[in-house]
Amino acid sequence: SVFNCLTQNLQDAVAPAPAAASAASIPTPVAMAAPTQAAKPPAAPAAAAAAKPGEEPEFTPGQRVTVLAPPAMAGKQGVVVAPAAGGTFAVRFDSGSVFNILPQNMQEAKELTMA
Repeated sequence: SVFNCLTQNLQDAVAPAPAAASAASIPTPVAMAAPTQAAKPPAAPAAAAAAKPGEEPEFTPGQRVTVLAPPAMAGKQGVVVAPAAGGTFAVRFDSGSVFNILPQNMQEAKELTMA
């Protein structure tokens, strides 16, 4: 599963739940319509994590990596799916979950050899 949540939409689990939204505060389909053509399109995710011109990207899709941080994920392995927003890379873990990981928080997985 892939979840992209804005931090303002996250809440500490021990905090009381917010009041339910009223029908008046829920956006209508017109309010949720696509922006006009005058709006600037968002930057492509690949550009955010792309290497400088003439350099190889740090990680490539299909490359097996080991996560170094955050501590709860340290040591877990997965496969790079693609560059993602904010200079991160989407990594699909062996469990099937996909997380966007900063390149400094992962390294190329070392292959184990059977002796």
